This record gives sequence, structure tokens and C-alpha cells, in this order.
Amino acid sequence: TAVGIDKWDYKMRWLDAFPEYLSSFATPSDPVVWLGDINVAPTEIDVHDHKRLLGSVGHHPDEFSRLDKIVSWGFTECFRTKNPEPGHFTFWDFRVPKAYERKLGWRIDHIYVTEPVLSRTHECWVDGHLRIQDRPSDHAPVLLRLDEYVK
Repeated sequence: TAVGIDKWDYKMRWLDAFPEYLSSFATPSDPVVWLGDINVAPTEIDVHDHKRLLGSVGHHPDEFSRLDKIVSWGFTECFRTKNPEPGHFTFWDFRVPKAYERKLGWRIDHIYVTEPVLSRTHECWVDGHLRIQDRPSDHAPVLLRLDEYVK
């Protein structure tokens, strides 16, 4: 995908529409979890080379602003709440030789939660160990442990 092509435009429309979709069935006071491969590395520390990657798909200001609007609906990003330091990634491109070993990653997989879930969040982490298994995915999962069941 490249900035400005049909897939990019679709992504921008989807990100624009998501807050209204959320509001059609939930409020920020409800226990809501939005997670997965969001395909946006929203801060400088979410990519291995911010200066070089800024403006590319996945690390673009147009994505940042749309993601900020979604988050302002009432979400908190769990991982950065528990792990504010740089060096944590969830994606390493197979086209880049030894990207995982060289720490040339992106953090594009996220877990966003509303306050009722956040208040029960115990820990959140990336299971990078799975990335070094035989025939791994180019992503590592982000995991969340809650103190108790959220009703």
C-alpha cells in the first residue's frame, strides 16, 4: 500500500467512520476493547527510525490524527500505559534481512480500552518470543491481563 492510492483512501475513510460506528452501540463508560493489527505506529518510539519512516504508510500524520480522534472517543492504549519506554515492537518486515534480530520493527498492533477495562488492567506486553519460532508470523501478539472479569 502507498499513500494516495485506493487502499490508502479506504483506510482513511474507515478510520474516519470508526468513532461514529462505536457510538452507535457503546459509550466510553461501557467496557469496550478495540484490538488488533491497527497498522498505525502512532509515535516516534513506535518505529525503529522515525525520521526515515515519517510520512510512510503506517507512520503518517494523516493516520495519527485519525487515530487520535478514535482514542479521544474514550480509549486508552493499554501497552503504552504500562510500557512507556521505546524499543517495543510488534511487526518486523520479512523483506528486511534479520529485522527482528536488528530491532528494526514497528509497533502497529494495539489494545485500546475504555476506563471500565483500564481500571482492571494488570499488565500488557508483547510476546516477541513467538517471532523467533519456526515459520513465524511477521507480527507478535500484544497480550493483556485483567485483574478480574469485566462485566
